[in-house]
Amino acid sequence: MATKRTATGASLPERLDAARAAVEAARTARDEIAELPERSRAETRERMRLMLQAAAEDPARTLRAHVLTAQAGHRADGPMLGATVAGDMTGALAALLGVDHMLEMLAPILARIPDGPPSAERARLLADADAALFAAELAEEKIVVQLEAQGLPVVRRADADPRAVLWMDDDAEAAA
Repeated sequence: MATKRTATGASLPERLDAARAAVEAARTARDEIAELPERSRAETRERMRLMLQAAAEDPARTLRAHVLTAQAGHRADGPMLGATVAGDMTGALAALLGVDHMLEMLAPILARIPDGPPSAERARLLADADAALFAAELAEEKIVVQLEAQGLPVVRRADADPRAVLWMDDDAEAAA
């Protein structure tokens, strides 16, 4: 059975190939954004400053919390750099040396951290990329439905977004 040509002159199978290429391009673009650091270096420095400040305000309480948590067999998370001996000493060092001096000491480490966009900008970029990927998935699914309507067998991609497939099914049922 021959497929109909569209107004652009491309057959539906050709359009399906193009739509699948567009999905892959959108997925690649989204993955590149997702691989960006979660926050900028300035935001990381500010978070470290707040963490050191909180630890310096009451280092003994923070140390007791880490010890009690570790004794109970839990992972010792808290406002510290880590639940190690060095991490437990962070509050005492910040109290003795001052938060600003500690940040100066940590500056070489911060300089090695990859810089990324601010976290709000990264979230916006990721949301835009997700929307573009979903739009590409919907466009592909519309072509798949058209091919199926012509009686041609079409294999959906195994990684097709189920929201696009289910949305099209709901749309087709509403039209029927």
